[in-house]
Amino acid sequence: MFEGGEYSPRKKLFRVGDVLDFECWAGFTRSGPENRTCQENGKWSGETVVCDDQAGKCPNPGIPIGSSKVGSGYEVEHQVKYECRTGLKMFGSNLRVCQENGRWSGTEPSCREWYTYDTPEEVARSFSSSLSENLEVADPDKVHEDIVARRVKITRGGLMNIFLVIDASKSVGRDNFQTAKDAIIMFIEKVSSYDADPRYAFISYASQAKKLISITDPESVEADTVIDRLTEFDYAEHDDKQGTNTRAALASVYSMLIQQELTDKKTFDKARNVILLMTDGKYNMGGDPTLEVTKIRELLNIGKNQSDLREDYLDVYVFGLGNDISQDEINGIASKKDKEKHAFTLKDADDMKKAFDEMIDETGAMDMCGLAKDHSDNNMEQYPWIAPHQYHCKTDSHVSPLTDR
Repeated sequence: MFEGGEYSPRKKLFRVGDVLDFECWAGFTRSGPENRTCQENGKWSGETVVCDDQAGKCPNPGIPIGSSKVGSGYEVEHQVKYECRTGLKMFGSNLRVCQENGRWSGTEPSCREWYTYDTPEEVARSFSSSLSENLEVADPDKVHEDIVARRVKITRGGLMNIFLVIDASKSVGRDNFQTAKDAIIMFIEKVSSYDADPRYAFISYASQAKKLISITDPESVEADTVIDRLTEFDYAEHDDKQGTNTRAALASVYSMLIQQELTDKKTFDKARNVILLMTDGKYNMGGDPTLEVTKIRELLNIGKNQSDLREDYLDVYVFGLGNDISQDEINGIASKKDKEKHAFTLKDADDMKKAFDEMIDETGAMDMCGLAKDHSDNNMEQYPWIAPHQYHCKTDSHVSPLTDR
């Protein structure tokens, strides 16, 4: 189904390299690319193409490929509902509501085959863009445009809590756990490039959750100390790996926030909260982890006051970890925000590490001057602070000065 225009070719099966062409009818404005290509990772290139007559308060939310939509009214409080074609899994929101600010609630859905995955470049681009809005240091001389209105501004007070949560269950395995740790260390180095001091917490879990660092610990603001503690923590420290208790890990986040509210109410009220969860999503004990996310949202007073929804105060990013990932469970835990993506699955653990590496290299999103990549084979990436010089001697003179090029 496609509204306000036509696409071609129309067929049931598309193969890698096939191209869809889109055209809008007269009176409709196209957003998105003119054509999209079927890629090796099972996804179409580009974003959803929409033909909009711009008659509603909210723009036409579109119909992602592989989905169907119920609802054609785009005024305030109007709803649209999505379903995926049989056999496809949904990432994003199946229900969206037109809000007073002219934006849709939730995040655009996507319908995926079981073999679909995100490339490291896609993850780097999506996550880096969203992260930069949450970690931008306030600049009183900078004029912010409407498009970045939800940008979170933090200063040296550390008014951000970052919860790092890794699944250490048997289904994830040692290698994936180690790769997740490496990726998180890259993340901390990236955040450290900002003129800000967020508070970190680190939790790993299998049958039980182990809290290595709490946001109320004095060393939680010391990035180097947090990295050292992460490096020392071993997968074997979880004796019982038969269970996967994701809810216990998120309950630990909840308890830390309660403790912060009791001991430092000012910071609690103003701090933005980021949860970075790496898991295969296959919980088998402790109950539904999304219930704990609901409790965290309620504690942070998110979504209660229509004049101030406070959605900026919590971002839950979930990265699929391992070879057998539950896409439904990962999508259920992740935040759902308009024009943002919070749930990611990659082909393998090495791609996850590469994704964080690429994210660090995105200088357009964050200022990362002089950050070394120790694992790279490229000397310039290993030692970015060393500038190459070439010298040559003049042979037509008694003097042979060294010339800097």
